[in-house]
Amino acid sequence: MPVFALVLISLPAWAQQTYFNSKDVGNARLFEYKWRDPDGDHALRFGLSLADIAQAESEFQPFDNTAAQTVAFNAVQSKAKTLSVPNGAEVEVARKIGGYDIRARGVEAPQMQQIADNLKVVRDQALEDYVASRFYSRIDDTHIMPDHRRIAKRYVPAMAPVAQAMSAALGPNADQRATINYVMHFLQSIPYDQLENRYTSNGAGFETPYTILSGNKGDCDSKSVALAATLRAMFPTLKLTMVYVPEHAFVGIGLPQGSADYALRLGGDVFVLADPTGPDFMNLGEVAGRALDALNNGKFSYQEIPF
Repeated sequence: MPVFALVLISLPAWAQQTYFNSKDVGNARLFEYKWRDPDGDHALRFGLSLADIAQAESEFQPFDNTAAQTVAFNAVQSKAKTLSVPNGAEVEVARKIGGYDIRARGVEAPQMQQIADNLKVVRDQALEDYVASRFYSRIDDTHIMPDHRRIAKRYVPAMAPVAQAMSAALGPNADQRATINYVMHFLQSIPYDQLENRYTSNGAGFETPYTILSGNKGDCDSKSVALAATLRAMFPTLKLTMVYVPEHAFVGIGLPQGSADYALRLGGDVFVLADPTGPDFMNLGEVAGRALDALNNGKFSYQEIPF
């Protein structure tokens, strides 16, 4: 996956949010933002349904590993009661920290292995279902991460009011690149919050697009998901991908590469990179710091955001 042109970046201009306020009025929460970027001063106002905000806050929360293990154990225990075993044989499962033990009497070794394999399939599927129902994805048996692809797709309609307010602020003559830079600068001006590493045992350290707006803070993968959801709401056919390097994440946008753009060819398509993190302002196609070094050395991964 070759890396395209290296962009030369001038001295950074720091993101500066000059005003933030939110208040509940009727069934909506009204937001007002002001910020300053290299193009001047900007103001943005929009409203979000309180019911939608409450739903967003309830469906993604720090992961409860104890609850997940309980669900998995209960599934294994239920399956163990239905196993076909020789007359007089008994199979039980006993919970232990991090899993379970199988206790059996009157079962030969070959069948015992088959039982263990079957119960492991049940356990894995129960964990998979529990993790997915809470917008996470499993990395391995002990680590999970927020399911950025699903969260971005879920928030496309949710971010429509924000996208509409931005389009109105820009006016009908704004081109696509100018619009993308406007969204990026807005997100860069939101205070950066150094949340926990996204690869954790409980999925901590991620804010959904709505909790970024309500809490007025966010880190790299949180802001990247918000950028992807907002852009897809604006441009429904735009190809998007999450791009990961060690300790950082940003968005690849399926656009023609400009002469100064940093882009990747992924799966046959060119994706221009966009970093909405802040606190420094960067335009579409600009990448800096350790992320740039990692990309140049091929130390990155990606996952496309579904339509």
